[in-house]
Amino acid sequence: MSKNRIPKSTPEERRAQAEHFAIEAARLIADLKCEDVLVVDVHGLSKVTDYIVIGTGTSARQMHSVAEDIVELAGELGHVVFRANQERGSSWVVIDCVDVTVHMFDTETRAFYDLETLWIDGTRLKWARP
Repeated sequence: MSKNRIPKSTPEERRAQAEHFAIEAARLIADLKCEDVLVVDVHGLSKVTDYIVIGTGTSARQMHSVAEDIVELAGELGHVVFRANQERGSSWVVIDCVDVTVHMFDTETRAFYDLETLWIDGTRLKWARP
């Protein structure tokens, strides 16, 4: 094996890294004054992601700013942002980091799409700092 070859992480290590990112994203969202922040483990339920982070913003401007910070956090923690919908004025912002998907909604849009009920079989993770 070459000295320069980066060792591949195991599925368990990747999942732990994704969970860490999801929890840190939730903490960041809450620190930035978003409301009703939730982290759901959908591993085994979803074919496209392992963790969903949901938060409610108080304005489109706030959601856009939080999305920029989440993209930056993803880079700091070694996660690639596959796609991000950060349109100004949007009532739903999505940051897709493959293993973790972050959804920021305004109040009405969150109630309409009700992702919490859609993923009711997922496990809610505790993310608040002790």
